[in-house]
Amino acid sequence: METNKQSKGCIEEQFQEMLIKAKELYPDIDITLSTLENITATTVNLHDYLNLTYQTPSEICNNQTTF
Repeated sequence: METNKQSKGCIEEQFQEMLIKAKELYPDIDITLSTLENITATTVNLHDYLNLTYQTPSEICNNQTTF
């Protein structure tokens, strides 16, 4: 159990060091990541919308009988 805590602490320290170095190289990295997350969220929403529009009414509503 103690080994997991030590390795987790080590990984967190390495991540923080890499984040600091990345911010030195790319000062606007936070804005870029935020934009990327917004693009990803919009893409997911559009994908869901398209899936809904391509469904036939019988797939959407359960009380219809198909012939």
